[in-house]
Amino acid sequence: MLEVVGVSENGVKLKSAAGKVGAVTWGKLADKKSGRALLGYGDCLTVHSAQGSTADEHITALPRGSSDLSGQAAYSSGTRHRQASFLITSALAEYVEVKAGRARNDVRQVTDDDRFANIARNLSREAVKENATDLRGKTSGLRHGTVRAFQESLQPAEHRKSLGQAPSDGPEIVQRQQIERVPVLQQAIEMARDWQRTVAEQAIEAARRVHEAVREHGRSMGMGR
Repeated sequence: MLEVVGVSENGVKLKSAAGKVGAVTWGKLADKKSGRALLGYGDCLTVHSAQGSTADEHITALPRGSSDLSGQAAYSSGTRHRQASFLITSALAEYVEVKAGRARNDVRQVTDDDRFANIARNLSREAVKENATDLRGKTSGLRHGTVRAFQESLQPAEHRKSLGQAPSDGPEIVQRQQIERVPVLQQAIEMARDWQRTVAEQAIEAARRVHEAVREHGRSMGMGR
């Protein structure tokens, strides 16, 4: 997967996922017979969003290998074309999946036939559709798991009760936290009282100044008359 980072008269500059940048001349991208550049515009869509779309040519690109594609998705992605369809996958990803499916002491070489067989196996997978019986089995398992989890949650309380202790130490923890909060609350109350006292003193001083200013203004007006 390469990113086009520059275009010039000589060719294009491409950047790899590792950050390496290289120049590719137009001659390397040209058809040997016609000389035309083998480039064209295209739309990139996911398999699910491409459903219902149609194009003359279609490319299914699987850079992480064919393991992510099931039979239904493969059918949807492989039927979008009118003339030709291409499938591009990762040789390394197919190699890793083939090796993972073999025994550890299997020293056989992974061939192209093994890779293609792995692709065919992945593209032929069909998702299992659940029926009413499967749903009933899941419901039963959920019920048993809930009962088991509830029983396990009661074990600590039963153990404390067998030792003659309270079923839970929650009340003691809450009481201890409340006691620890008392000094903090008292300090906050004192700070609030100091703030209120300061605000009240400032308000009284401001009222006194206003009163003095009004009286002074009245005297000046009387002398003017």
